[in-house]
Amino acid sequence: MRDFSPLSQWIKGQSKLPLFSTIEKIEPLFEYGSFLSLDKHYYLHEIDKATAQSLSISWTNTEIYISKARKVLNTDLITVLDDSKTAALKSELGEPPSHCYPIYIVSVGEGELERVVYIGKTSSKKNRFSGGHKVAIKLHNPEYEGLVKNIYFCCVVFLTPNKDYLPLEWIQPKEKALDLLDSVESHLIYSFLPELNVQKKNKNYSKYDMNFHIQNFSNHSNFLDGTFV
Repeated sequence: MRDFSPLSQWIKGQSKLPLFSTIEKIEPLFEYGSFLSLDKHYYLHEIDKATAQSLSISWTNTEIYISKARKVLNTDLITVLDDSKTAALKSELGEPPSHCYPIYIVSVGEGELERVVYIGKTSSKKNRFSGGHKVAIKLHNPEYEGLVKNIYFCCVVFLTPNKDYLPLEWIQPKEKALDLLDSVESHLIYSFLPELNVQKKNKNYSKYDMNFHIQNFSNHSNFLDGTFV
C-alpha cells in the first residue's frame, strides 16, 4: 500500500486546509471522537520490509512543507487550491510528506480468532517500532506456536470543532503532538489490555477523554474494523 499524505487531498484541490495562520491554534475536540486506521499489514517475519516511522520526523517534514507552501502561494488565506496553484506547489515543492504510522498493533490468529496481543508506538528515530524486538521474542513462546502473527501500522486523526479532519502531524507544537500520541497509546492499551503489554494496563493513563472509531484499510483482513473504543 502506497503511503498516504494528510495534505494530498488539499494538493489535489479536493478538500479545504485550515488557514495556514490558524493551524497552530487548532485544538482537537475529543467529544466528536477520533479515528484510528489500520493502514498497513505485515506478517511478523516480513517486518524488515516496513519503513522506519517517526512522528517527530513526519511532523517536522509537514511543518516545513506548509511553511514553504506559504511562501510559494504568498498568502495564508488560500484554503482550496485551483489547478494553477496545485501545479505551482508541485513544481516548487514536489509531493507532500506522507503520513506517519505512529501506533502499531500486534495480533495473533486469523478470522474471528484473531486477537490483539500488543500495542505500541512506532515513534522512534532509530528503531522501526519501539519494543517490537521484545514482542517478537515473546511470540516464540510455545503458546503462540502455529498461530499467524500480524503487525498493523496505524495512523491517528482527530476532529476539529468544525468537524474537519486534524491529523496528528498538524497538532502544534510538536511536544503536544508527541504528548497526544502517548495518550493515544495509553487509551488503546487500557481498552484492549493486550497480554504482552506490561505497562499502562492497571488504569487509563491518557490525559484526555478520547474515544476512537477503528477502521481497517489494510486489504489484509477486517480485523477490528468498525470497533469503537
